[in-house]
Amino acid sequence: MRAWAAPSPEHWLGCDAVGRDVLSRLIVGSRASLTTATAAVVLATALGGGLGLLAGTIGGWTDRLVVLLVDLGLAFPKPVVALLLTAAWGPGEPALVVALGIAASPAIARLTRAQVMVVRAELFVLAALAGGATPGHVLLRHLLPGSLPVLAASAGAALGQTMLAEAALSFLGLGLQEPAVSWGGLIRDGLPALRTAPVLALSASAAVFVAVAGVNAAADGALEALNGRAVGSRHQASP
Repeated sequence: MRAWAAPSPEHWLGCDAVGRDVLSRLIVGSRASLTTATAAVVLATALGGGLGLLAGTIGGWTDRLVVLLVDLGLAFPKPVVALLLTAAWGPGEPALVVALGIAASPAIARLTRAQVMVVRAELFVLAALAGGATPGHVLLRHLLPGSLPVLAASAGAALGQTMLAEAALSFLGLGLQEPAVSWGGLIRDGLPALRTAPVLALSASAAVFVAVAGVNAAADGALEALNGRAVGSRHQASP
């Protein structure tokens, strides 16, 4: 029996409670955790980015309504929102993706709207509007490209936070369920032997930390690159 076997040349990180290789389960868990978090961020970016662009472009009562909804969403911490939604809908990947996406969308919407308002006040946008350009043309030609750095940075930051939230929910039993493997579930599985065989819980925790740190670093790099492109495109933009 290889239950809680120590690391060895055959099993580099040892085995879990039923003798399964820890390294193999970490690799499989990375696919599930990253896929779930990425799908949730795509949904959050579509919802939040769409609302932010709509509010900043149209203004008026639409803007006030979106701001109200965003403020209500930001009044509750994102982990609490995701926890409540998954508890109401039940565990499972589809519910987890939707819950995490909804929880992350208000912050993206607020940042996107703020960026749209900044770009809309630029002289080239005002000139385009004065020249008879339609709101749709201004949105696609100027506002959306000018908001891409903020959208990219928001999505990158949301991905790291969503990965942490997914791990926490799976740790609590409200995320991915067996036979699916997730890093949060592995941390939970390793707790009973934390004193005698801590490799499972510690290695899964380290995987979450490294992945989130890597995502945040990549998001910072993407933000710098997109900021440079956005500045160049503004100088070259014409009505």
